[in-house]
Order: sequence, then C-alpha cells, then structure tokens
Amino acid sequence: MTTFLDLRPLPGPILPTDLILVIRPDRDYCAPASAFVGPAGPQGATGATGAQGIPGATGATGAQGIPGPTGATGATGPQGATGATGAAGTSGTPTLAFARDLARARWKWCDQGAVLQIGATYSVYAGGGAITAYLPKRADVVVGDRIEFLNLHMTWPTAGAFTVARQETGTWFCGPRGMFDSDLVLDRPIAGFALQVVWKDGPNIWWNVVF
Repeated sequence: MTTFLDLRPLPGPILPTDLILVIRPDRDYCAPASAFVGPAGPQGATGATGAQGIPGATGATGAQGIPGPTGATGATGPQGATGATGAAGTSGTPTLAFARDLARARWKWCDQGAVLQIGATYSVYAGGGAITAYLPKRADVVVGDRIEFLNLHMTWPTAGAFTVARQETGTWFCGPRGMFDSDLVLDRPIAGFALQVVWKDGPNIWWNVVF
C-alpha cells in the first residue's frame, strides 16, 4: 500500500487510469493517478567494470636462520667376527743342488792377515810363504760357530808356516795335547781341520780343534 501526501491507502497496485481521491482541508477532489505517479523510466545503462587493482609487491624473503649445532656422533658398532685362517702353504724342500750351492758359497781363499769368517771353509796355500789368519773377536761369535781349513797341496808346515792367531787374550785352543791360551801354530802335515766354539763366558772362549 502506498500513501502520497494526505492520500488514503488504497488496496492493490495503482494504475495510471485510476482516479485517486485527494482530501484537503478545504476541499476533496479526485485526480488521475498519472498525476502522482509518472511512468517507469527506462533502465539505465550498466556501469563500466572498474579496473583491476595493481597487485601488491611481493614481500622480501627473510634471512636464513643460523644452523643448529651438529648432533653427537653415534657409538661405534661392534667389530665384525675375524675371518677364518687360510690354509697353510706348502713347505719348501731343500734339494741336493741347494746343498751343493751352499757348500760352494762357503769356500774362501785364505789370505795373509785375513780375519776369519764364521761358517767359511778356507783353502790355505803356504807354498809362497807363511800365512797368519786371525780369529773373530769374542763378541762376534756364539757357542756352535765353526770354521774349516784345508791344507792346499800339503804346503804347511813343510813349505811355510800356518798360524791361527788370536785378537784377544782369553781365547783358548783345545786339542790332543791339551788346552793352550796362545796362538795356534800348525806344525803337523795334516790335510785339514776345523775349529768350533764349545764354551763362552765373560772373559774366555774355547775353540776345539776338530780333525
């Protein structure tokens, strides 16, 4: 229901051809509804769409945080089991050729004034004059050490003397005629002999004459 000025409410919609009663203090009269309500105006044009706003700037990336401390190292794992022992290799067997080469390697020529070497076999030729050789010092030998001598062409003692001299006192020669703390002078025509250490203590050493 619509009331215009002092209009009384009327039921239903108002049409332009309707007469509307106008009540005024001085008089009453009717007027067409078109005098009060104008015709519907045309629909206005659709408004232009507003421009899209400019996107805001992207915020700066924050600084990287400080790395945390390194975690503690874990405990060492248990040691693995020891592998099985491999099979033993075959042992070498000395041959006759090896023994022959070893005997040849032991041979030496006995020169005048030479210091004798443990384990050697010396050929001693005194046909050109006397030969004197010297035993090694006590500190360089042990019990069981042996030196062998061969009388080359049986030249001593007939052609020249052969003497095994000591470098230190306390060196004893033990032979068929007893024990002597002196140089060993070969005054018998023998084909050869050996000297072997049978005793050693602080100040003394014993060489046995072995035929």
